[in-house]
Amino acid sequence: MQSIGGSAVLSLAYAVVADVTVHSERGRFLAPMLTATNIGPCIGPIIGGGAVLASGDPRWCFRALLIFGASALLLIGCVQPETARTVVGNGAVPAKGIWRTWCSLLFAWGKRRRQKQNIGTMSPCSGFGSERAQRDEEQQNAGEDEAVTEGDINTGKTGRGKFVIPNPFPSLRIVFYPDTFLVLWLAGCPYALWFCVQTLITPVFSQTYRFNPLEVGSCFLAGGAGIIAGGFVASQLMDRNYKHVAQQAGFTIDRNRGDDVASFLIEHARSRWSVTIIVMSMCFVVGYGWVVEQRVHPAVPLLFQAYLGCKCTTLHQTYSALIVDIFPDKPGTAAAANNITRCTLAAAAVAIIDPLVRALGYGWVFTLLGVFDAVSCMLAVVVLRRWGRTWRDNRGRGRKR
Repeated sequence: MQSIGGSAVLSLAYAVVADVTVHSERGRFLAPMLTATNIGPCIGPIIGGGAVLASGDPRWCFRALLIFGASALLLIGCVQPETARTVVGNGAVPAKGIWRTWCSLLFAWGKRRRQKQNIGTMSPCSGFGSERAQRDEEQQNAGEDEAVTEGDINTGKTGRGKFVIPNPFPSLRIVFYPDTFLVLWLAGCPYALWFCVQTLITPVFSQTYRFNPLEVGSCFLAGGAGIIAGGFVASQLMDRNYKHVAQQAGFTIDRNRGDDVASFLIEHARSRWSVTIIVMSMCFVVGYGWVVEQRVHPAVPLLFQAYLGCKCTTLHQTYSALIVDIFPDKPGTAAAANNITRCTLAAAAVAIIDPLVRALGYGWVFTLLGVFDAVSCMLAVVVLRRWGRTWRDNRGRGRKR
């Protein structure tokens, strides 16, 4: 149940970024958002380890989760406005009912209460003024309605959403397109690899290096620092690659209305420098396994963790942005497909990592993981750059027919 809620919030976050940004500047918004989602896994083990060490009661871990979850729900409900285009159009249609923020509901309730008090204390001769004010307000609302209907995107929007039974099949269908399968693999494989590293942090530093629970929790900070750095690396890399490929292709970037990626080599822009990053990653993954196997000073595997966190975050965020770019009209559905893929790959990897370590040891396990990750991802990049545009165009022509 927790995973359902967490994945849904992440899909909504992807959709919000796609709603309010253009393709050429998506990196600078998407990467910090995704980096923020990884701050919790970085500081969570420290809070949990400290709570267990101080109280001796593991239930305090779940109490801390309740505190963070309730505060996040309150913050989102109070200040996060509705951006779904099916509800508010381009923002000109005001949200109504439960689609408004909780703060606006409180302000509206207070405003109605004050109006009722003013009407109750109003003198008889002031009735003409109130009727005139009411007519002015109705004319203003009518003018706003006419302005709303001028734009095609706002036509028919009422500011209220519709409750429908969620259909998972559109997200599952995206997984099986050839080009999107490669993109989802490139986004999910680094994520699964990083989860293998995180899963083994506790046994590695508690059993091999004999750290206590708080010290083990602090070891997650190294990878967390790499994740945060990777978010900013990905933001700069995505935007610069986009501009570089656009200049080479003679493509004019529209910073106001956004670009039509159907006529742009978006796969080349997002995958630039990927092969170099993947090759370097293989060296660090293999090295991480052997330094742990040989019980080198703990500072060394922590440094390796920082790099792997940076690399995995960079690739994951880059190709997570690409899957949203490919489906600009369905960013939430594309993000949900990304969640399905990365969570499935991570679950499978974490399920087999412990038996493999027991059978082969850390060195050979990370050697196999590093080689498999590098070979599969490099092949995916090459194939995507060669045929991705063709597959995407064919799918677009099929939808038009």
